[in-house]
Amino acid sequence: MKFVYADNAASTQTDERVLRVISETANNFFANPSSAHALGKNSAEMLSNSRQTVADFIGAKSDEIYFCSSGSEAINLAILGTAKASTKKHIITTKIEHPAVKNTCLSLEKSGYNITYLDVDSFGFISVLDLKKSITNDTLMFVLAYGNSEIGTLADVKAISEICHERGILVVVDACQSAAYLPLNINDLGADLLIFNGSKMYGPKGVSALYVKEGINIFPIIYGGGQEKSLRSGTENLAAVCGLAKACQIAKSEHGDYTKIISDLNKKLVNELKDMGVKINAETPHKLPNHISVIIENTDSTDLVQSLSELGVYVSSGSACSQKSQTESHVLNSIGLKSDQINKTIRITLGKYSQKEDINAIIEAIKKIQRG
Repeated sequence: MKFVYADNAASTQTDERVLRVISETANNFFANPSSAHALGKNSAEMLSNSRQTVADFIGAKSDEIYFCSSGSEAINLAILGTAKASTKKHIITTKIEHPAVKNTCLSLEKSGYNITYLDVDSFGFISVLDLKKSITNDTLMFVLAYGNSEIGTLADVKAISEICHERGILVVVDACQSAAYLPLNINDLGADLLIFNGSKMYGPKGVSALYVKEGINIFPIIYGGGQEKSLRSGTENLAAVCGLAKACQIAKSEHGDYTKIISDLNKKLVNELKDMGVKINAETPHKLPNHISVIIENTDSTDLVQSLSELGVYVSSGSACSQKSQTESHVLNSIGLKSDQINKTIRITLGKYSQKEDINAIIEAIKKIQRG
């Protein structure tokens, strides 16, 4: 059965060119990069080359890049590691962050940290005035997503960074949803720490990159053999790292072309849905180009996702990480949706393999379900 995959915010299909790199690396560079023999040195050279490629992708230095196992791990390391290295006890974030940010901050809160969770408006934007008011002399960092995983809203990271840097506050950016579709330059954004992962950018699962600006003090949260300059111990997954580097290379050279196509398809889908009377959540031009959050009346989102799946259309009812906990979306709640609206919301996220025919299939599938 031909299917339509529209859940790219949860995970993307791995690019065939990336798969080839993963396979070739696993077959030919299986030695531990820390080993002193010739094969180990060959692996170490591959690791170094990949690190440089990933650094080039975001305009960083190679020694500012650290490899982790996932976006969640890298986010935990960025927040917890920076907190451990400082005497300051105040952190600012927003009420619509990914569970990896939210739950890490909740954990620190239980340990005596003061966490400010900024409100957002119905589009998912914070108030600059609220941010300025929340800053104290004890504020260490502000943690936020560049592109929100549930509603797609893009934060004005550059403006936020300028405000924070005036007060000596670090800016930690979760760029997992943005890396495949937007220019990701740390100097333009003003990020001090930045995270992205392979699974959201047509690369391998189980690998992520953490950028830490030179001079920032950060402690490890995993201890072992001292890999990744002792910040993230554990034998590097070289095949996945090389796959991530290839995904970065592809995104850097091609994202302008496929993002335009995705954006056009997205607009067509939004217009078709609105013609059906469907409400678009957080509708703003400042969004990820592939992202739509919609309320489908007279349906339950869980049942709708299942019914669409049976018709070969794959979407989600929100963040794949959030769905595991079976709790009401804190993101949708924070933008002002009521429980009955949240329970009717689905997330449709297109990707670089999406086609015009997919849009028609999505619309027809929703209409078929609504007709009963």
